Amino acid sequence: VANDLQVFSNIDAGPDKAFRLIQAGLSQQIGKHFMVFAGLRNVDFDYFTTPSTGLFTNASHGILPVLTANFPIAPFPVAALCLHTEIRPIKGLIIRESVYNGTASDRLDEQFRFCPKSDGVFNIGSVSYYTGESEEEHTGHYTLGYALGTSPAEGIENDLTYNYALWALLEQDIVKLGRTQLSGLLQGGAAPATRSSCRGYWGAGLLLGNITKNEAQIGIVVNRALYAD
Repeated sequence: VANDLQVFSNIDAGPDKAFRLIQAGLSQQIGKHFMVFAGLRNVDFDYFTTPSTGLFTNASHGILPVLTANFPIAPFPVAALCLHTEIRPIKGLIIRESVYNGTASDRLDEQFRFCPKSDGVFNIGSVSYYTGESEEEHTGHYTLGYALGTSPAEGIENDLTYNYALWALLEQDIVKLGRTQLSGLLQGGAAPATRSSCRGYWGAGLLLGNITKNEAQIGIVVNRALYAD
C-alpha cells in the first residue's frame, strides 16, 4: 500500500500460507508470582501489545523498528524457540525476560532449534507497571525495555554480529468526561550502534475511548523512524 520503511501494517502476514505455527510450548506457574514458558513463541504479545498500541495498525505499534530492523527476531507471523519468564512481585508490576534462538522463521523445519553458533541468540526484557485492575485497562501503562543479541552477519558465513537497543512506552489516561476518556501515548527507542539500520524511533498519539455504548475508540498517532540510509 505504501513504500514505508516502518511497514504499513502489523497484520500483514506476507505471502499466503495454509498454516503457520506461532506459539507451542509448556507453561508453568510457580507460586503466585512466577511463570516460566519453554517452546515456540513470538515477542509481540509479551512486550508490545498494550491497550493503546493495539488500536493502531502501523507495524511500528506492533513492535518497534529499532528491534525489527536490527535483529532477525520473532514478531508475528514468525516465531522462534524461546525460554520466557515473568515475575509479578506486587500488583501492577511485571518483570519479563526472554531468550530466543537468534533467527526466527515461519517454517516448521527451522523453528524448533537452538543454534547459537549459526543463528545467534536474542535476549529481550522489560519492567512494566500498570494502574487499574488489569493490564488491559486504559488507565496507565509504563514500560522500560532492552534488547541485545547476536545474529548472522550479512555476506559473511559463520560469523555473527552483536547489537543492542533500548525502548520506553508510556500510556496515560488524561481526563474523563462521563464514560468517555482521553488517553495519551508516548513511545520511543534507540539503537545507537553504527551497525544499526534503524537508530531511533518515536511515536506520540491521543485516543478517545468509550465514545459509544459499545465502547468504540478513535485515535490519531504520529511516528518517525530514523534510518541510517
